[in-house]
Amino acid sequence: MWLRAPELMRGYWGAPEASPVTPDGWLRTGDRGDLRDGFLVLHGRSAELIERGGQRLHPADVEGEWREAGLSGEFAAVAVPEPALGHEVALVGAVAGLRGVCRTARVRPAVFSSSGFLAAENGQPLREAMARVLTVRRESALRYEELLDHACRAARAILASPVRPECARARHVYREALALTAAHSPPRQALPGSRTAAHDALDALVVAWPDLAEGAPFEEWRRVPADWPMSVYAEYAAEVVIASGRTRGRVLDAGPDDLDSGPGPEMFDTIVATNTVHRAADKEMALRRLRDMLTDGGRLVLAEGTSPTAGATPWALDLLFAAVDGWWDRGGLRGRWEWLRLLRDAGFREPGYAALHAGHHDLGGVVWATK
Repeated sequence: MWLRAPELMRGYWGAPEASPVTPDGWLRTGDRGDLRDGFLVLHGRSAELIERGGQRLHPADVEGEWREAGLSGEFAAVAVPEPALGHEVALVGAVAGLRGVCRTARVRPAVFSSSGFLAAENGQPLREAMARVLTVRRESALRYEELLDHACRAARAILASPVRPECARARHVYREALALTAAHSPPRQALPGSRTAAHDALDALVVAWPDLAEGAPFEEWRRVPADWPMSVYAEYAAEVVIASGRTRGRVLDAGPDDLDSGPGPEMFDTIVATNTVHRAADKEMALRRLRDMLTDGGRLVLAEGTSPTAGATPWALDLLFAAVDGWWDRGGLRGRWEWLRLLRDAGFREPGYAALHAGHHDLGGVVWATK
């Protein structure tokens, strides 16, 4: 929206190069609007446009769509910088109706924070301030597809073997192989990609299948958590903690032992658990134990994968971790909505999440809540 009138300023004193006024006297307001029946209807600031993968989305339009999809209460659409797309869309505020928005809306929030809504005295959302404490990331779609293809080829090799499973763990591996090959078909020519510990472990799984089918342990997975893609979850959790400004207090990187031991003499302001809590036999009880270790107002940050990732397609490493005790016999990965429910049932408040995507695959990401 540009304005021109006799009483408008001619520019900024001492800073003519920053003037929003054109040479012929138009003031470039930076506001967006349109004319409706003789009225000028304002939509917000042009600087608030969300540039997402070539799309130009205005927050007010996104918020209107979310409200039509069932979201209620006080909320704002916020642009969060993301290198691959330019921006991702965050939802800050309302909780009621969130799942419906994520299921049906054209623009679905990649980041959600139920706390931290900020507005000026006139009610205008302070979007830039809200975005400063949020972060989001994506993984390469091509790289993930290559790993998924490699896992599918390993699954086919297991199914083609004359050896059949004779123990519960091996039967679970076999079921995962069936599920993966039913949902995904790799191309004849392998996609280019760098080998990781996950590739090596999948190959080792195929070689070990005859012994594993009879009940032998499988140990070749142990290097996988420190390499891509598993390492991404720890990195993402750290980015979320840093963005939220919670590195100044006492931070615990929780492991399996912390889920069993419960609170000790030391309390923490932030607890981070990466692909750990889903391995607990009683997940709600494990969350309650972690909650007891937090100071009042402390935050629990969970970095977890999810399965399936797209339609019925399992997570690429479900096949591999099906051979790992403490994973296959504990139910495997959980979805984002189940984690939010478990956190609520364990007594947490102010939930949020930052999703991790690779192309159309939802790989889970980070979920958090406050004591």
